[in-house]
Amino acid sequence: MSLVAKYLSEPTPSQEDFLEILKDVEESTNHVLGLVESLGPSLTSLDKETRASATQLLADVISNSKGLRRNDLEPLADFFCDRIKDHHSIVPHVLTAFSTLTGRSDLPDASAVSIAQSMFQHGEVQTLSQQHRATAFQTLVNLLHHKLEVLVMLRESFTLGYIQMIDGEKDPRNLLTIFGLTQIVINNFPIGAYCEELFEVTACYFPVDFTPPPGASLQITRQQLADELRATLTSTHRFSQYCLPLLIEKISSDLQAAKQDSLQTLMDCCKVYNVEHLRPFTNIITQQLLREAMLSPSSRTKELALEAISAICSCLAKPVDGVTVYTDVDDFCTSIIKECKHHLFEPEHDLVVSSVKVLQALLSSNQHAANFVLTDVMPVILERLNTGQQTKAKCVYLDMIRDLLSSSVGNVYSHKVSALDTVIEHMRHSEEAVCESALRCLAELADAAGSKLHEVRQPLLDMATNSESTALRNTSSLCLAALCKHNEEARDEVIYKALHSRLVEVHTLELSTLNILDAIVAQCSSDVRLYVLTQLLISFEQCPPDNAVLKDGILSSILCALSSPLQLDSSILTSFMQTCFKIKLPEIADSTRMLMSDIIMQIVNFTDKSYLPSIAESSLTALNTLPYTVTAVQSVLCSLPHGVLDDTQLLDVFQPLTSQSPSPLMRLSACKICASVINKSAKTENLLKDILSVFDSPTANTLPLCLWTTKALVLRNHHLSQGCVSKLVSWLRNPMLSADVARGFEVILKDYRDVLSSKQHPNIRLMYKQRLFMLVFPVLHEMSSSIEQELVANVHIAVTNLIKYIPKQVASTEKQKLMTLLVKLLQSEDIEVLQQTLQLIDADSDSGLLEQHVDTLLPILIKLSICSSSMQVRISSLKCLATMSKLTTLLIVPHMNSVIKKLLPALDDKKRLVRKEAVKTRNIWCMVRDGHESH
Repeated sequence: MSLVAKYLSEPTPSQEDFLEILKDVEESTNHVLGLVESLGPSLTSLDKETRASATQLLADVISNSKGLRRNDLEPLADFFCDRIKDHHSIVPHVLTAFSTLTGRSDLPDASAVSIAQSMFQHGEVQTLSQQHRATAFQTLVNLLHHKLEVLVMLRESFTLGYIQMIDGEKDPRNLLTIFGLTQIVINNFPIGAYCEELFEVTACYFPVDFTPPPGASLQITRQQLADELRATLTSTHRFSQYCLPLLIEKISSDLQAAKQDSLQTLMDCCKVYNVEHLRPFTNIITQQLLREAMLSPSSRTKELALEAISAICSCLAKPVDGVTVYTDVDDFCTSIIKECKHHLFEPEHDLVVSSVKVLQALLSSNQHAANFVLTDVMPVILERLNTGQQTKAKCVYLDMIRDLLSSSVGNVYSHKVSALDTVIEHMRHSEEAVCESALRCLAELADAAGSKLHEVRQPLLDMATNSESTALRNTSSLCLAALCKHNEEARDEVIYKALHSRLVEVHTLELSTLNILDAIVAQCSSDVRLYVLTQLLISFEQCPPDNAVLKDGILSSILCALSSPLQLDSSILTSFMQTCFKIKLPEIADSTRMLMSDIIMQIVNFTDKSYLPSIAESSLTALNTLPYTVTAVQSVLCSLPHGVLDDTQLLDVFQPLTSQSPSPLMRLSACKICASVINKSAKTENLLKDILSVFDSPTANTLPLCLWTTKALVLRNHHLSQGCVSKLVSWLRNPMLSADVARGFEVILKDYRDVLSSKQHPNIRLMYKQRLFMLVFPVLHEMSSSIEQELVANVHIAVTNLIKYIPKQVASTEKQKLMTLLVKLLQSEDIEVLQQTLQLIDADSDSGLLEQHVDTLLPILIKLSICSSSMQVRISSLKCLATMSKLTTLLIVPHMNSVIKKLLPALDDKKRLVRKEAVKTRNIWCMVRDGHESH
């Protein structure tokens, strides 16, 4: 008995026999056609099961053969086109062969046409299983990809066959394929005679109602289906007469999801349609959009309705045959203005805000609509504003003017000019609220206020510097900045004339003056910024030591002056450094110290490189006489590019300070300088001889240097970094060092502003955090179950510090281990471990790592939110519960009532902050439950 006959005679053919047949076929000179001859009696047998088995074998061999010859394609295609007419049990195997044959780009054109026609006429695809239907649709994908130019000659017959083939499909996987295919058919085949039929077989799925079943392996989401279906429905203007009535119907639906899908689809339609397609439906669509924009309980639906109004107005303004007629735009705007206008004159009414937003949607669509709306509305608003209105009404109208003008596209200069006098008049109003609204409005009119600068400059300066109201001073400063942005002369005049006297005398310098500077100086020329920088450095030097607030204000203004590059010589940095050296930096606030560090870094970057060696040498000289200046010196040395000073000299100076200095802050600065030198050095091995010896006998004093050295090496992916990291991990078993090492992983992974930042010329390799995680996490995970019990908490802290600073995509590679460990950490009694773990869970809401452990996590979080002795742990637990309410609804439905009930004790917590968070979290869960029940 031949191998083929044996294979066909077995009830359950073996895979080994199939592979043997495949091997014989590929080695045979007749190749696949020889197999067809061998199968001849079986393929023509009167027994349908025998024919089916033979056809399946042939199809499987074709699918798995690596050497299918081009000459075999046509006879095989003809054979299978004939076989598809056979018994329905044989059709799936034929489709398998079709899928393979059409995947070949060298398939003869005639064969491609025959396959398509055979499938349409005899495939009866919708009677098959999902898997076989998917095969049929994949065959179409292959045909349209490789043979589109041939198939288009079938014209309407292809369109009709395609409609019949897809009609009634329900599987979401196949639908995703169908939606993509339909777009190709629409764009390449004549659909005129079957336009309505093609629309109906597609639109029946709108809006998409699909939720992946729990635990299903489907990688398809409702959003994917909705996006593809929307792209299909909006792929041609020929669907307009059918699509727009459908959308009108669905916008009226009670389901917010249906409304939102319809509004998004309407916006996409507007990109394809023109005024001729929209005109018959404009009135009814306008009424529906106004209702949703003003009255919908869903903020997302309101937002989409406003976007749809803007999209329709833009569509109505499209030219037709090269001619633009704005009659339809005017009619559309008129109908909307009519609905909104009477609300504008009821400033106490809630709908005034919605009405303004609707008008803003029109204003943002096109310039013609903007001018049309402003011409109609602005004169009436200004008239109302000038009449005797209450304070609140005046504020509403001023904000209305600002909002409308800020949303307008195109040139609305004339409308801004018309509002200037009224707004400036209200800038001097006796009521503070009216003044603030007028100032915000004037800032929006800044580009049209050039002729009024002389009138408003001094009042603005007076309010910005002398007003008793902080809010009014800030608003005045921002308004002045907006005016100066559009007028260089105004900038120079404000700084040189109005602020000069306040800048040169530190006893007259106030935060209000600095606020004005902060708002203006970044827009000024280099000369003006250099002048301001020089004056501010003098003011900082003369500032009273006990006035920390003013000192920080001056430093912030210096940073604003350095916001863009300046050409500086060494005098600027030398002057600032001398001032810094007079301050005992360890005694000042962290915020001030960080500002000073940022300034030094910026000045170093802007200073001519030829001055840097002398600046560095003078810094080291100052360190020898004033040791407490090490923090200021750090800012200089860490900002220098490599090669300015000798690396060995720097390490000789600062390595002893890392462990011997009496000040913790000075020891830390010395460690940072050493790390910067090691990271940038080209001769790392020679430099590290003494430092690496410290790793052999670590102590609490030398550990910080080990951590910062490891950070410097890890950032540059140096080959010595793995050894350093391994030693750190091993020290977790050392009771004297374990806690500090655990916290040290944060030092290695955290980004610092004052050392090894992107502005300080560091040597950083891509994905260093990912490499460190992949190296360390498996070891820590194993260690957590083998280390002494009293040190377990330190391993857990190391893990949380490791996870905290890596991208979520990296954590997902260890997804199962990670979530198992996090659940375990939540049962720890260590407050620090609990707090860091809860922060990780709260930050991980989008990664999908939580969904598999919902049943475990929710009871633990509820218990912690009620029973933990730490207020911060209780608050963090409640925040995590709020985060978990955003998970897939089907997963949390069984827990809704339980969570809501068990959170009741948290509402009576003794701490107000806990009670506040409990109310917020419980309300979120109640809304999720109510939303689910309403559906």
